Amino acid sequence: MNIQRKNRERKNLMNFNGISKNFKAIAVEQNSTYQHYQEIGQAITIKAKMFYLLSYLLPGIAAYILLNIPYVYYGLSNFFGLKGYDFQYYTFVIFTLGWHIAFPIIMLRKHDKLKWNEIPKFLSLDKFSLKEVLLVAPIAFALSVIFSLPYMLSIYEPF
Repeated sequence: MNIQRKNRERKNLMNFNGISKNFKAIAVEQNSTYQHYQEIGQAITIKAKMFYLLSYLLPGIAAYILLNIPYVYYGLSNFFGLKGYDFQYYTFVIFTLGWHIAFPIIMLRKHDKLKWNEIPKFLSLDKFSLKEVLLVAPIAFALSVIFSLPYMLSIYEPF
């Protein structure tokens, strides 16, 4: 009886390994350009890693301060002459366009010393990939909705 159970466990493990290999073959693409830029642009020192982690967290911290601390929120919305909803919307647009689009390009140009024609290659925007559109984008979208929905339903309520 133990032999039959071990054989079943081996078959299950083999099936899992097969699924894992198939998923890896579908999801992981060997890209020499990516590997080249990975070797050049990887943060190696603790200081560089901390800088990138802080850069990742800074927009969320700033948005929390700007939108969820009443004195700051009302002070800035009155200073700019915007209603609450408009102030939140413009803050969102500035963070989306400024921080998530302009900041990485500035860092690639100034810190990593990439040329303008190398930036799309580094970001894998130089070629269209159906796999990224059909596999990666839906997963990224679903994860962002899962993680941001509790925030949007509780903390991010307008005053």
